Amino acid sequence: MENQLFNLFPKKGNIVIDKNEYKIRLKLDYENGDHCLLASTDTQDLIQLLTSLSQQIWEDENYTKHLM
Repeated sequence: MENQLFNLFPKKGNIVIDKNEYKIRLKLDYENGDHCLLASTDTQDLIQLLTSLSQQIWEDENYTKHLM
């Protein structure tokens, strides 16, 4: 599975999403402020991207699923 890196530029700040094998890291960069401001469309884009990355991991035939 390939590594992927995404940068989202919401209304204020920056969101970095890094997928490395079976791990997804989400980092907020506040651009010299104390918060990151998302518009409604930013939130929908973020949800779609995280859902897609999670689905890629889940459907990978080499991923060992641990069901509770």
